[in-house]
Amino acid sequence: MSNLHEIPGHREMKLPERARWGTFCAMEQQACDLLVTASRMLAGAGQAGAAGNAAVAVRDGKILETGSAAELEARWKPTARRDLGNVLLMPGLVNAHTHVPMTFLRGFADDLPLMEWLTGHIFPVEARLTDRIVSLGARLGMYEMMRTGTTAFVDSYLLEINVLREAERMGMRCVGGEALFAFPSPAYGGWDAAEALYREQAARFAGRGRVQVALMPHSVYTTSDDVLRRSMKLAEELDLMLHIHLSESAGEVEQCRSLHGDRRPVAYARDMGLLNERTVLAHMVDVTDEELELVASSGAAIAHNPVSNLKLASGFARVRTWRGPAFPSPWERTERAATTAWTCLKR
Repeated sequence: MSNLHEIPGHREMKLPERARWGTFCAMEQQACDLLVTASRMLAGAGQAGAAGNAAVAVRDGKILETGSAAELEARWKPTARRDLGNVLLMPGLVNAHTHVPMTFLRGFADDLPLMEWLTGHIFPVEARLTDRIVSLGARLGMYEMMRTGTTAFVDSYLLEINVLREAERMGMRCVGGEALFAFPSPAYGGWDAAEALYREQAARFAGRGRVQVALMPHSVYTTSDDVLRRSMKLAEELDLMLHIHLSESAGEVEQCRSLHGDRRPVAYARDMGLLNERTVLAHMVDVTDEELELVASSGAAIAHNPVSNLKLASGFARVRTWRGPAFPSPWERTERAATTAWTCLKR
């Protein structure tokens, strides 16, 4: 993020520190709502950092400038100040794949393989979900995220409207959508009802800033050719991101091959038209070199899920392979939902 206020030529002048300070003091201060200071700062891409004491100027809920505390205190006249003391001030963390209401299921049915965990334990409980359970679970999950510095998340769950409402109420950034299946869920009976729900929610949250809607087909083993193709068609029509679990485990790969003519999940997703620049793939643990090359060439992004992968013993994702220019950040898919937020971590 570029600064809104630049001092003409001050870098070229290379003034001594005292002379620079005098230059700042001579300038007329501009108004801002809030000036936050801290002992150190980790700046985001395109933002000015500071070696020592740092500051962030805010107006109308948006960051105006970041940098040295001395420089910003001279340049900005805040309505309120907040000195955080000995902390690291940094951009908020992003959780690129969540089912945040599942906090209410924490500790339930542990130490099981993915398919047994889902079909034998989780899905039967989720069939009896209520709006209140989803709201309270989402609220708890958001409190936990905020407490540890996460200010933005991508979420897919059942009765997801409750998650979107809680995120809006709590001021978090969220890109969320109703999980789509080939069978009925607590939120809809079939595809027509699911599509109507998506259209209504996309219109409701359009232009709302922090909260946006994305298409969320659950996986290749809980949907169908028709659901996946329609999901991408709707995402393209409404100009939304599409997010899906893919190649999460060896069991998923074998199930996909048995269901879809010996095609592995990545090849099947390609054939369904899911691999393009609006797509984020979650997990991607059981993949080949050729599949990673295919995903990279498609422009799709990958979300890493280390805790989930360890909980279900799904394996270790090849994260080092993803860390290059061929693989974009999953949050780049959701920039339209971002009103920049910062967080602080105590030393």
